[in-house]
Amino acid sequence: MKIIKFMSPELVNDENGKLSKGTVKDVQKLDGLKPEFKAKVDQVFDELTDKGYNLRVIWGRRTLNENNALVAKGMASRRSLHLKGLAVDFVERSIGYNNADHPEYNAAVQQAAEHAGVRWGGSFKSRWDPNHIQAR
Repeated sequence: MKIIKFMSPELVNDENGKLSKGTVKDVQKLDGLKPEFKAKVDQVFDELTDKGYNLRVIWGRRTLNENNALVAKGMASRRSLHLKGLAVDFVERSIGYNNADHPEYNAAVQQAAEHAGVRWGGSFKSRWDPNHIQAR
């Protein structure tokens, strides 16, 4: 599958012109992001998909209730930028959450984030979060 423009479902087609499974849902998860940040996410995803990575969006903007549930599990911050539409969590479908064994993928995400002018969670000093990007 070649993804031409990740965030435009009408352009996210396989070789037969059909939407790939999960693509529309992934795009919908990005609804609610701030437009300036959404454009940067689009840039990151385009760069990664051009390199052959198949991405799945885990979280875009979160509601307060969704975030509080994650905070209760120790999986989020009360001040998460997801609440403001300024953060996205995603994985490469074949890797999942097992980033530690894939330094080449981590380097690609870091580079794409730098090119787009966003912060990569793999560079956080407090908690390594390689499946996260956020506004600077």
